[in-house]
Amino acid sequence: MDFAKQQQNNKGQRQLFDSVWSYSSIEYDGLVRYRDPLNPYGDFQTMIKITCILKPGGFLFLSVPLNVQDLI
Repeated sequence: MDFAKQQQNNKGQRQLFDSVWSYSSIEYDGLVRYRDPLNPYGDFQTMIKITCILKPGGFLFLSVPLNVQDLI
């Protein structure tokens, strides 16, 4: 979902959500894997966009891959 385009289509009325779900996708933003431009801050920018569409007190359900070797 392209958040910027969605918000533009709302004609100045920003739609807010009770929750946003992201399942293993944000970590790929800005890495050119899905025809997006190279951007080392792509994941951070996506998180900022998400905070702009969450209602106050809303929930972000975020899943990222975890390697067993990274466990402490």
